[in-house]
Amino acid sequence: MWQTQSALALAILMTHAAFAGAAPLALDKGDRVLVLAPHPDDESLGCGGLLRDAVRAGIPVHVAFLTNGDANELSFLVWERRPVVTSKGAIGMGRLRSEEARHAARALGLRDDAVTFLGYPDAGTMPMWTGCWGARPPHESLITRVTAVPYEAALRPGAPYKPESVLQDLQTVLRRFRPTRIFVSHPADAHPDHRALYLYLTAALWETPDLPAPAVHPYLIHHQHWPVPSADPPATPLDPPTLLGEEIAWQRRPLDAADQSAKRAALEAHATQMAYSREFMLGFVRANELFGDFAPSALGQPDAARNLLAGPTSDAPDPRVQTTPQARESFVGIEWRRVERHGGALTLTAELSRRLLPGTRAVFHLFGARPDRPFAGMPKLRVAIGALGFQVADQDTALPKTLVTVGRAGRRLTVTVPLTLLGEPRRLLIGADTVVADMFMHPAGWRIVELGAWAPAGSQPATNR
Repeated sequence: MWQTQSALALAILMTHAAFAGAAPLALDKGDRVLVLAPHPDDESLGCGGLLRDAVRAGIPVHVAFLTNGDANELSFLVWERRPVVTSKGAIGMGRLRSEEARHAARALGLRDDAVTFLGYPDAGTMPMWTGCWGARPPHESLITRVTAVPYEAALRPGAPYKPESVLQDLQTVLRRFRPTRIFVSHPADAHPDHRALYLYLTAALWETPDLPAPAVHPYLIHHQHWPVPSADPPATPLDPPTLLGEEIAWQRRPLDAADQSAKRAALEAHATQMAYSREFMLGFVRANELFGDFAPSALGQPDAARNLLAGPTSDAPDPRVQTTPQARESFVGIEWRRVERHGGALTLTAELSRRLLPGTRAVFHLFGARPDRPFAGMPKLRVAIGALGFQVADQDTALPKTLVTVGRAGRRLTVTVPLTLLGEPRRLLIGADTVVADMFMHPAGWRIVELGAWAPAGSQPATNR
């Protein structure tokens, strides 16, 4: 293993000592709280105590679910005691999970009209994000085998499984509710749907500059070897993972006994999930809830750099991440190290836990935005680096490899991309992960890069939000 047990224990103690000074997260009477959840149960896991406190304080609250959780076949097998293999059966489980979410909301004091379901494909929202923009066909769910929202009670039944649809729905929720604070799944969460929701929200906020900018508070659910097990979770603080490094300014919200009781009742309402992952879920009924985000990397000058202080790269996958035996044997971790801007080019540096093996790839994503062009119409660049070579594409459209520069130095990879290839963006979302046989292994976590008011020579700087 990359760390001995004693070293890991020391790292946990050091993290807890550093976290002891984390600022508390307080709500104001004038707040409007929006919780965005990738699946039914994430709202209770990450924000159950906060939701109860907000309702008790008379603060307006709304919860919106990206998916109905209709692809969790393991939970369906445990609940139904038989495989759920038909499209109709999976959609039926999605309806059941939405009803569980309504019961959980009631346990936290929310009214039925404070809950919205968007109905997008469980386990499909990240493939939508990376490859279904523009003229590309909508995503087809592997489980429900549909390409559009199948739920009558969703915000927009029949909306195609396209990323533009998600942006439209999130903008509808934002405009109707006008939140001052948004709690959303974390960009470094191990589950692709969780990372995807953060990305969709970020793009939706960029696309609605007419609305007052809310504070965004990500919450973490899935991360490598986290949360650390406890013999008495309600008495134990929920501390951040050691592997996320020091770049996140974490905030905590203490939970008293009444908060914990309401949160547990909400989790019990998600009966299909509690039936197979009870210990994991109750492990979030702790002394506090935890929120924090990576700071944007500000590269407003033609020559600027930012160290991305991620943790050490692990060489062992989290056992809770569902992977094949081949993927476990070929596992390669990846973490960000640095982002640099030199004139009209951006260089990304990441570090692997070991060299890439045949069949494994490190994939870099660069999605740009600018205020005078719709996000959907901007390039969506993917650089996939293998053991022997690399490919460049805008979604599924191959581009000449000569357009980018890829460097290797031991376990370090660098990718240099001209900003012109990205549509001369003002800001970027960058992501990196490792895959084997097209199956996810490990994400480095998505980051925001702000390029500021600088513009290429001869152009006029545009106004920023």
